[in-house]
Amino acid sequence: MTNDLSKMKVLEMLAEGKVTPEEAAKLLEALAKEHGPRDSRRWRDDDHDDDDFDEEDFEGVFGQIGEQLSGIASEIGDSIKEGLEGLKDLDVSLDLGDIFVGGYKGQHSFVSQPVSQNIMALRLLAKNDKIEISSYEGREVRISCEYKSKKPRAGVRLSEEGGVYELLYDYNAMRSMRIYAQVPAGIRIEEIGADTKNAKIYVGDVLSKAMRLGTTNDKIVIERSLAEEINAKTSNAAIMIEQVRSGGIFAETTNAKIKLEHTQADTARLQTTQAKIVTENTDIAHLYAKTKNAGIVMENNFGEFAKTGGQGAERTIEAHTTNGGVSLDVTRGVAVNLQASTSNSKVDCRLANLLMGETAKSYVSARSYDYDSTAARAKINISTTNSAIKIKEA
Repeated sequence: MTNDLSKMKVLEMLAEGKVTPEEAAKLLEALAKEHGPRDSRRWRDDDHDDDDFDEEDFEGVFGQIGEQLSGIASEIGDSIKEGLEGLKDLDVSLDLGDIFVGGYKGQHSFVSQPVSQNIMALRLLAKNDKIEISSYEGREVRISCEYKSKKPRAGVRLSEEGGVYELLYDYNAMRSMRIYAQVPAGIRIEEIGADTKNAKIYVGDVLSKAMRLGTTNDKIVIERSLAEEINAKTSNAAIMIEQVRSGGIFAETTNAKIKLEHTQADTARLQTTQAKIVTENTDIAHLYAKTKNAGIVMENNFGEFAKTGGQGAERTIEAHTTNGGVSLDVTRGVAVNLQASTSNSKVDCRLANLLMGETAKSYVSARSYDYDSTAARAKINISTTNSAIKIKEA
Protein backbone atom coordinates (compact mmCIF):
# COMPACT_ATOMS: atom_id res chain seq x y z
CA MET A 1 0.00 0.00 0.00
CA THR A 2 2.86 2.37 0.87
CA ASN A 3 4.49 1.60 -2.46
CA ASP A 4 1.23 2.48 -4.30
CA LEU A 5 1.03 5.81 -2.50
CA SER A 6 4.64 6.57 -3.41
CA LYS A 7 3.97 5.83 -7.06
CA MET A 8 0.88 8.07 -7.00
CA LYS A 9 3.01 10.85 -5.52
CA VAL A 10 5.50 10.51 -8.39
CA LEU A 11 2.68 10.72 -10.94
CA GLU A 12 1.25 13.81 -9.20
CA MET A 13 4.68 15.47 -9.34
CA LEU A 14 4.81 14.67 -13.05
CA ALA A 15 1.34 16.18 -13.66
CA GLU A 16 2.33 19.35 -11.79
CA GLY A 17 5.52 19.69 -13.82
CA LYS A 18 7.81 19.24 -10.82
CA VAL A 19 9.64 16.37 -12.52
CA THR A 20 10.22 15.45 -16.16
CA PRO A 21 8.89 12.19 -17.68
CA GLU A 22 12.44 10.75 -17.63
CA GLU A 23 12.86 11.63 -13.94
CA ALA A 24 9.46 10.12 -13.14
CA ALA A 25 10.40 6.86 -14.86
CA LYS A 26 13.63 6.64 -12.84
CA LEU A 27 11.75 7.25 -9.56
CA LEU A 28 9.21 4.55 -10.39
CA GLU A 29 12.03 2.17 -11.27
CA ALA A 30 13.74 2.88 -7.95
CA LEU A 31 10.51 2.20 -6.06
CA ALA A 32 10.06 -1.08 -7.89
CA LYS A 33 13.60 -2.22 -7.03
CA GLU A 34 13.15 -1.20 -3.38
CA HIS A 35 10.08 -3.37 -2.92
CA GLY A 36 11.44 -6.36 -4.86
CA PRO A 37 9.97 -8.76 -7.43
CA ARG A 38 6.78 -9.34 -5.42
CA ASP A 39 5.63 -5.74 -5.89
CA SER A 40 6.99 -5.69 -9.39
CA ARG A 41 4.89 -8.61 -10.59
CA ARG A 42 1.93 -6.30 -11.16
CA TRP A 43 3.85 -4.77 -14.05
CA ARG A 44 4.37 -8.14 -15.77
CA ASP A 45 2.20 -9.83 -18.31
CA ASP A 46 -0.18 -12.28 -16.55
CA ASP A 47 1.12 -15.12 -18.73
CA HIS A 48 4.59 -14.82 -17.14
CA ASP A 49 5.46 -16.54 -13.91
CA ASP A 50 8.05 -15.52 -11.35
CA ASP A 51 10.78 -17.61 -12.94
CA ASP A 52 10.31 -15.91 -16.33
CA PHE A 53 10.67 -12.37 -14.92
CA ASP A 54 14.07 -10.70 -15.12
CA GLU A 55 15.49 -7.20 -14.88
CA GLU A 56 15.57 -6.70 -18.66
CA ASP A 57 11.79 -7.25 -18.79
CA PHE A 58 11.44 -4.80 -15.93
CA GLU A 59 13.53 -2.14 -17.66
CA GLY A 60 11.67 -2.67 -20.94
CA VAL A 61 8.31 -2.11 -19.31
CA PHE A 62 9.49 1.06 -17.59
CA GLY A 63 11.01 2.27 -20.85
CA GLN A 64 7.60 1.98 -22.48
CA ILE A 65 6.01 3.85 -19.59
CA GLY A 66 8.61 6.61 -19.90
CA GLU A 67 7.92 6.95 -23.62
CA GLN A 68 4.17 7.18 -22.99
CA LEU A 69 4.62 9.78 -20.26
CA SER A 70 6.95 11.77 -22.52
CA GLY A 71 4.37 11.72 -25.28
CA ILE A 72 1.61 12.90 -22.94
CA ALA A 73 3.81 15.76 -21.69
CA SER A 74 4.62 16.73 -25.28
CA GLU A 75 0.91 16.88 -26.18
CA ILE A 76 0.18 19.02 -23.13
CA GLY A 77 3.05 21.32 -24.04
CA ASP A 78 1.79 21.69 -27.60
CA SER A 79 -1.72 22.55 -26.35
CA ILE A 80 -0.32 25.21 -24.03
CA LYS A 81 1.81 26.60 -26.85
CA GLU A 82 -1.22 26.84 -29.17
CA GLY A 83 -3.16 28.64 -26.46
CA LEU A 84 -0.37 31.14 -25.95
CA GLU A 85 -0.09 31.71 -29.68
CA GLY A 86 -3.76 32.66 -29.76
CA LEU A 87 -3.26 35.15 -26.95
CA LYS A 88 -0.09 36.84 -28.17
CA ASP A 89 -1.93 39.68 -29.90
CA LEU A 90 -4.31 40.35 -27.01
CA ASP A 91 -3.65 43.50 -25.02
CA VAL A 92 -4.21 42.59 -21.38
CA SER A 93 -3.21 45.01 -18.67
CA LEU A 94 -4.35 46.01 -15.20
CA ASP A 95 -4.11 49.50 -13.77
CA LEU A 96 -4.47 49.68 -9.99
CA GLY A 97 -3.83 53.24 -8.90
CA ASP A 98 -0.15 53.85 -9.45
CA ILE A 99 0.52 50.20 -10.21
CA PHE A 100 0.29 49.30 -13.90
CA VAL A 101 0.67 45.58 -14.53
CA GLY A 102 1.79 44.53 -17.99
CA GLY A 103 3.59 47.61 -19.27
CA TYR A 104 5.04 51.05 -18.64
CA LYS A 105 3.52 54.48 -18.08
CA GLY A 106 4.81 57.66 -19.67
CA GLN A 107 3.92 61.16 -20.81
CA HIS A 108 5.29 63.80 -23.14
CA SER A 109 4.50 67.46 -23.85
CA PHE A 110 5.36 69.37 -27.02
CA VAL A 111 5.24 73.08 -27.84
CA SER A 112 5.69 74.26 -31.42
CA GLN A 113 7.20 77.46 -32.73
CA PRO A 114 4.74 80.41 -32.79
CA VAL A 115 2.09 80.06 -35.51
CA SER A 116 1.71 83.18 -37.61
CA GLN A 117 -0.73 81.91 -40.23
CA ASN A 118 -2.99 78.96 -40.99
CA ILE A 119 -2.13 75.45 -39.86
CA MET A 120 -2.13 73.10 -42.82
CA ALA A 121 -3.00 69.95 -40.87
CA LEU A 122 -3.34 68.56 -37.36
CA ARG A 123 -3.20 64.75 -37.40
CA LEU A 124 -3.67 62.89 -34.14
CA LEU A 125 -3.79 59.12 -33.67
CA ALA A 126 -4.62 57.78 -30.21
CA LYS A 127 -5.27 54.23 -29.01
CA ASN A 128 -7.86 53.01 -26.53
CA ASP A 129 -8.03 56.49 -25.03
CA LYS A 130 -9.51 59.88 -25.78
CA ILE A 131 -8.54 62.82 -27.98
CA GLU A 132 -9.36 66.40 -27.00
CA ILE A 133 -8.82 69.37 -29.31
CA SER A 134 -9.56 72.94 -28.22
CA SER A 135 -8.33 76.51 -28.66
CA TYR A 136 -6.56 78.81 -26.21
CA GLU A 137 -5.19 82.34 -26.12
CA GLY A 138 -1.67 81.66 -27.34
CA ARG A 139 0.41 81.39 -30.51
CA GLU A 140 1.89 77.89 -30.35
CA VAL A 141 0.47 74.46 -30.99
CA ARG A 142 0.58 72.61 -27.68
CA ILE A 143 0.21 68.83 -27.59
CA SER A 144 0.54 66.54 -24.59
CA CYS A 145 0.06 62.81 -24.35
CA GLU A 146 -0.21 60.13 -21.69
CA TYR A 147 0.44 56.55 -22.61
CA LYS A 148 0.91 52.99 -21.42
CA SER A 149 3.41 51.01 -23.45
CA LYS A 150 4.56 47.42 -23.71
CA LYS A 151 8.22 48.38 -23.39
CA PRO A 152 10.24 51.05 -21.53
CA ARG A 153 11.26 54.37 -23.07
CA ALA A 154 8.67 54.27 -25.85
CA GLY A 155 9.52 56.82 -28.53
CA VAL A 156 6.99 59.60 -29.04
CA ARG A 157 7.70 62.77 -31.02
CA LEU A 158 5.89 65.68 -32.63
CA SER A 159 6.56 66.08 -36.34
CA GLU A 160 6.17 69.62 -37.68
CA GLU A 161 6.80 70.12 -41.38
CA GLY A 162 5.23 72.57 -43.80
CA GLY A 163 2.53 73.50 -41.31
CA VAL A 164 1.56 69.85 -40.79
CA TYR A 165 1.60 68.77 -37.14
CA GLU A 166 1.60 65.04 -36.45
CA LEU A 167 2.21 62.95 -33.33
CA LEU A 168 4.37 59.94 -34.23
CA TYR A 169 5.00 56.75 -32.23
CA ASP A 170 5.09 52.98 -32.56
CA TYR A 171 1.39 52.13 -32.53
CA ASN A 172 1.92 48.41 -31.91
CA ALA A 173 4.16 49.12 -28.91
CA MET A 174 1.39 51.05 -27.13
CA ARG A 175 -1.41 49.66 -25.02
CA SER A 176 -3.05 53.08 -24.82
CA MET A 177 -2.39 56.66 -25.94
CA ARG A 178 -4.31 59.73 -24.76
CA ILE A 179 -3.84 63.05 -26.57
CA TYR A 180 -4.66 66.65 -25.62
CA ALA A 181 -4.14 69.34 -28.26
CA GLN A 182 -4.47 73.13 -27.97
CA VAL A 183 -4.35 75.40 -31.00
CA PRO A 184 -4.22 79.20 -31.16
CA ALA A 185 -7.68 80.80 -31.03
CA GLY A 186 -8.70 82.31 -34.38
CA ILE A 187 -6.15 80.28 -36.37
CA ARG A 188 -7.70 78.27 -39.18
CA ILE A 189 -6.71 74.61 -39.52
CA GLU A 190 -7.05 73.35 -43.07
CA GLU A 191 -7.42 69.71 -41.99
CA ILE A 192 -8.11 68.08 -38.63
CA GLY A 193 -7.71 64.31 -38.48
CA ALA A 194 -8.43 62.57 -35.17
CA ASP A 195 -8.63 58.80 -34.84
CA THR A 196 -8.82 56.49 -31.84
CA LYS A 197 -10.79 53.46 -30.66
CA ASN A 198 -12.84 52.64 -27.60
CA ALA A 199 -12.64 56.24 -26.42
CA LYS A 200 -14.16 59.69 -26.83
CA ILE A 201 -13.24 62.44 -29.30
CA TYR A 202 -13.95 66.04 -28.29
CA VAL A 203 -13.50 69.14 -30.46
CA GLY A 204 -14.35 72.60 -29.15
CA ASP A 205 -13.87 76.22 -30.22
CA VAL A 206 -11.84 75.61 -33.37
CA LEU A 207 -11.84 76.90 -36.96
CA SER A 208 -11.26 74.34 -39.69
CA LYS A 209 -11.77 73.70 -43.35
CA ALA A 210 -12.29 69.97 -42.89
CA MET A 211 -12.70 67.71 -39.86
CA ARG A 212 -12.42 63.95 -40.04
CA LEU A 213 -13.15 62.32 -36.69
CA GLY A 214 -13.31 58.56 -36.15
CA THR A 215 -13.57 56.29 -33.12
CA THR A 216 -15.44 53.19 -31.89
CA ASN A 217 -17.54 52.38 -28.85
CA ASP A 218 -17.50 55.94 -27.52
CA LYS A 219 -19.02 59.27 -28.45
CA ILE A 220 -17.95 62.19 -30.60
CA VAL A 221 -18.72 65.71 -29.36
CA ILE A 222 -18.24 68.90 -31.40
CA GLU A 223 -19.03 72.29 -29.87
CA ARG A 224 -18.76 75.97 -30.78
CA SER A 225 -16.78 75.35 -33.95
CA LEU A 226 -16.72 76.44 -37.57
CA ALA A 227 -15.84 74.03 -40.38
CA GLU A 228 -16.53 73.84 -44.08
CA GLU A 229 -17.00 70.08 -43.80
CA ILE A 230 -17.37 67.69 -40.86
CA ASN A 231 -17.15 63.90 -41.09
CA ALA A 232 -17.82 62.13 -37.79
CA LYS A 233 -18.07 58.35 -37.52
CA THR A 234 -18.27 56.05 -34.52
CA SER A 235 -20.16 52.95 -33.38
CA ASN A 236 -22.28 52.02 -30.38
CA ALA A 237 -22.10 55.59 -29.07
CA ALA A 238 -23.64 58.99 -29.71
CA ILE A 239 -22.64 61.90 -31.91
CA MET A 240 -23.42 65.30 -30.40
CA ILE A 241 -23.04 68.53 -32.39
CA GLU A 242 -23.91 71.87 -30.83
CA GLN A 243 -23.38 75.51 -31.81
CA VAL A 244 -21.59 74.58 -35.01
CA ARG A 245 -21.58 76.20 -38.44
CA SER A 246 -20.62 74.07 -41.41
CA GLY A 247 -21.01 73.68 -45.12
CA GLY A 248 -21.63 69.96 -44.76
CA ILE A 249 -22.11 67.67 -41.77
CA PHE A 250 -21.88 63.91 -42.27
CA ALA A 251 -22.49 61.94 -39.06
CA GLU A 252 -22.76 58.16 -38.84
CA THR A 253 -22.99 55.79 -35.89
CA THR A 254 -24.80 52.62 -34.80
CA ASN A 255 -26.98 51.74 -31.83
CA ALA A 256 -26.83 55.27 -30.44
CA LYS A 257 -28.42 58.63 -31.10
CA ILE A 258 -27.34 61.61 -33.16
CA LYS A 259 -28.25 65.09 -31.97
CA LEU A 260 -27.77 68.47 -33.65
CA GLU A 261 -28.60 71.59 -31.68
CA HIS A 262 -28.22 75.30 -32.51
CA THR A 263 -26.39 74.32 -35.67
CA GLN A 264 -26.29 75.82 -39.17
CA ALA A 265 -25.32 73.90 -42.29
CA ASP A 266 -25.90 73.79 -46.01
CA THR A 267 -26.19 70.00 -45.85
CA ALA A 268 -26.52 67.48 -43.02
CA ARG A 269 -26.68 63.71 -43.53
CA LEU A 270 -27.35 61.85 -40.29
CA GLN A 271 -27.49 58.07 -40.09
CA THR A 272 -27.74 55.60 -37.21
CA THR A 273 -29.55 52.41 -36.15
CA GLN A 274 -31.60 51.32 -33.15
CA ALA A 275 -31.61 54.90 -31.79
CA LYS A 276 -33.26 58.23 -32.47
CA ILE A 277 -32.13 61.28 -34.40
CA VAL A 278 -32.87 64.70 -32.92
CA THR A 279 -32.44 68.15 -34.47
CA GLU A 280 -33.36 71.21 -32.41
CA ASN A 281 -33.11 74.89 -33.29
CA THR A 282 -31.19 74.24 -36.48
CA ASP A 283 -30.99 76.03 -39.80
CA ILE A 284 -30.08 73.41 -42.40
CA ALA A 285 -30.79 73.84 -46.09
CA HIS A 286 -30.78 70.15 -46.96
CA LEU A 287 -31.40 67.74 -44.09
CA TYR A 288 -31.36 63.96 -44.48
CA ALA A 289 -32.01 61.70 -41.44
CA LYS A 290 -32.20 57.93 -41.46
CA THR A 291 -32.47 55.35 -38.66
CA LYS A 292 -34.38 52.16 -37.87
CA ASN A 293 -36.35 50.85 -34.94
CA ALA A 294 -36.34 54.32 -33.42
CA GLY A 295 -37.85 57.77 -33.84
CA ILE A 296 -36.86 61.02 -35.51
CA VAL A 297 -37.59 64.37 -33.84
CA MET A 298 -37.14 67.66 -35.72
CA GLU A 299 -37.99 70.88 -33.87
CA ASN A 300 -37.55 74.42 -35.20
CA ASN A 301 -35.48 73.42 -38.20
CA PHE A 302 -35.78 76.53 -40.33
CA GLY A 303 -34.22 79.22 -38.15
CA GLU A 304 -33.74 82.56 -39.87
CA PHE A 305 -34.71 81.01 -43.21
CA ALA A 306 -38.37 81.48 -42.32
CA LYS A 307 -37.73 85.24 -42.15
CA THR A 308 -35.10 85.84 -44.82
CA GLY A 309 -35.60 83.11 -47.42
CA GLY A 310 -35.20 84.70 -50.86
CA GLN A 311 -37.32 84.22 -53.95
CA GLY A 312 -36.63 80.80 -55.43
CA ALA A 313 -35.05 79.44 -52.24
CA GLU A 314 -36.14 75.94 -51.26
CA ARG A 315 -35.23 73.70 -48.34
CA THR A 316 -35.42 69.91 -48.33
CA ILE A 317 -36.07 67.57 -45.44
CA GLU A 318 -36.00 63.78 -45.73
CA ALA A 319 -36.66 61.64 -42.67
CA HIS A 320 -36.90 57.87 -42.93
CA THR A 321 -37.13 55.23 -40.21
CA THR A 322 -38.83 51.95 -39.31
CA ASN A 323 -40.78 51.00 -36.19
CA GLY A 324 -40.45 54.51 -34.82
CA GLY A 325 -42.41 57.73 -34.92
CA VAL A 326 -41.51 60.94 -36.74
CA SER A 327 -42.25 64.37 -35.32
CA LEU A 328 -41.67 67.53 -37.37
CA ASP A 329 -42.28 71.19 -36.57
CA VAL A 330 -42.66 73.59 -39.50
CA THR A 331 -41.99 77.24 -38.72
CA ARG A 332 -44.88 79.54 -39.47
CA GLY A 333 -44.38 81.31 -42.78
CA VAL A 334 -42.67 78.37 -44.52
CA ALA A 335 -44.68 76.87 -47.37
CA VAL A 336 -44.43 73.11 -47.85
CA ASN A 337 -44.61 70.46 -50.51
CA LEU A 338 -45.29 67.40 -48.37
CA GLN A 339 -45.22 63.63 -48.81
CA ALA A 340 -45.69 61.53 -45.65
CA SER A 341 -46.47 57.83 -45.32
CA THR A 342 -46.55 55.11 -42.69
CA SER A 343 -48.04 51.65 -42.19
CA ASN A 344 -50.20 50.28 -39.41
CA SER A 345 -50.61 53.78 -38.00
CA LYS A 346 -51.56 57.31 -39.15
CA VAL A 347 -50.24 60.60 -40.46
CA ASP A 348 -51.37 63.51 -38.29
CA CYS A 349 -50.81 66.71 -40.27
CA ARG A 350 -51.92 69.96 -38.63
CA LEU A 351 -50.56 72.54 -41.07
CA ALA A 352 -52.89 75.23 -42.35
CA ASN A 353 -53.49 76.47 -45.91
CA LEU A 354 -52.81 73.15 -47.59
CA LEU A 355 -54.09 71.98 -50.94
CA MET A 356 -54.60 68.28 -50.28
CA GLY A 357 -53.72 65.75 -52.90
CA GLU A 358 -54.00 62.01 -52.40
CA THR A 359 -54.87 61.49 -48.75
CA ALA A 360 -55.57 58.53 -46.50
CA LYS A 361 -55.16 57.62 -42.87
CA SER A 362 -51.58 56.44 -43.41
CA TYR A 363 -50.61 58.68 -46.33
CA VAL A 364 -50.71 62.43 -47.03
CA SER A 365 -49.74 64.31 -50.14
CA ALA A 366 -50.22 68.07 -49.77
CA ARG A 367 -48.95 71.43 -50.94
CA SER A 368 -49.31 74.95 -49.56
CA TYR A 369 -51.59 77.20 -51.62
CA ASP A 370 -48.88 79.84 -51.91
CA TYR A 371 -45.93 77.45 -52.40
CA ASP A 372 -44.70 78.92 -55.68
CA SER A 373 -44.92 82.54 -54.52
CA THR A 374 -43.56 82.21 -50.99
CA ALA A 375 -39.96 83.22 -50.33
CA ALA A 376 -39.34 80.45 -47.81
CA ARG A 377 -40.50 77.00 -48.79
CA ALA A 378 -39.55 73.42 -48.07
CA LYS A 379 -39.93 70.08 -49.80
CA ILE A 380 -40.58 67.42 -47.15
CA ASN A 381 -40.54 63.64 -47.55
CA ILE A 382 -41.18 61.46 -44.47
CA SER A 383 -41.70 57.72 -44.11
CA THR A 384 -41.86 55.11 -41.34
CA THR A 385 -43.55 51.83 -40.45
CA ASN A 386 -45.67 50.70 -37.54
CA SER A 387 -45.74 54.13 -35.94
CA ALA A 388 -47.26 57.58 -36.39
CA ILE A 389 -46.08 60.74 -38.14
CA LYS A 390 -46.91 64.09 -36.57
CA ILE A 391 -46.46 67.36 -38.45
CA LYS A 392 -47.43 70.65 -36.86
CA GLU A 393 -46.81 74.37 -37.08
CA ALA A 394 -44.27 75.87 -34.68
